[in-house]
Amino acid sequence: MKNRPFHFRPYLLATGSVILLLAVTFALGEVLTRWAAQHRLIYILEMAKYAKELKTPDPEGRVTHVHRANGKAHLMGVDISLNSFGQRSPEPSMIKEEGLKRIWILGSSVTLGWGVPYEKVFSTVVQNRLNSEETSHGIHFELLNAGIGNYNTRAQHLLFEKQFASIRPDMVILHYFVSDAEPRFIGRSNYFLRNSYFADLIYYRFYLLFTQMGLRKSLKEYYSELYKDESSAWQETCLSITRMRDELRKNKIPFLIVINPDFTDLRSTSQFKEMYGKIETTFSSMGIPTINSFAAFQGFGGHEVDLWVSKDDPHPNEAGHRLMADVLYNYLHSFPW
Repeated sequence: MKNRPFHFRPYLLATGSVILLLAVTFALGEVLTRWAAQHRLIYILEMAKYAKELKTPDPEGRVTHVHRANGKAHLMGVDISLNSFGQRSPEPSMIKEEGLKRIWILGSSVTLGWGVPYEKVFSTVVQNRLNSEETSHGIHFELLNAGIGNYNTRAQHLLFEKQFASIRPDMVILHYFVSDAEPRFIGRSNYFLRNSYFADLIYYRFYLLFTQMGLRKSLKEYYSELYKDESSAWQETCLSITRMRDELRKNKIPFLIVINPDFTDLRSTSQFKEMYGKIETTFSSMGIPTINSFAAFQGFGGHEVDLWVSKDDPHPNEAGHRLMADVLYNYLHSFPW
């Protein structure tokens, strides 16, 4: 019995049809997603726009990205303007006037003021409150907001090293968020996630689905592993802070760390409460003044969404920034300048 000849054509046609269908579906999804992004604020898509419009690869290759100098964008409903240092602040004068106290604040997207107008961001509020005081005795305050989204403490330390001599601060504040110990890997950016809003949206939806189904670690499990004493990421975080502390001590410049909580659980019985205590104890044991701001937000425990930029975006809104401003103002107002 002769073997029948194998015909490739039907399989090639079927494969081609599937590929064409997927391509058309993806193209249509991309068009509809971009249309939706123009008509409503979608957190993950606004973050994608942020990456395209205000971030650029680090030319030195030391961190995942840096802010574009003098960049401008409209993101999450607000305008964001950066100075030549990539800070969300007016351009600092290279000649410091007599009586000027320059406070340099390092941090991530919470510090940047994601989704919050510039005049309502905690650093602006504190600056205006300090400068409006009649008891300032000729002191003028300038708070430089160096928050960069998706930065960890190592990246903040490298930014500190790069800009410290030019900024010439009179105080440095590290605005520490609980995810700042996470490692950030250079060179692992996905092409589709960089260039497709539809791919970003699909990836984010699957991420949420897997988390809800228990296929990914819960935040509590993830943070518990991240902050173990033997965690290399936590050890590197502490090393970066130690190096900043040592450089500031050498230059006799005050250093302050403000710990901001995870805004998804602000109850007095928060699953993260013990973790905040460990972080505070660790930084304090380094001889660094440290403020654990968790208690300041507990009035919103159980209705945390009232402090969020939007229902799907747990970055602190204007009300959250007012509380952040109160915490920092109370410290700076009584500081012996």
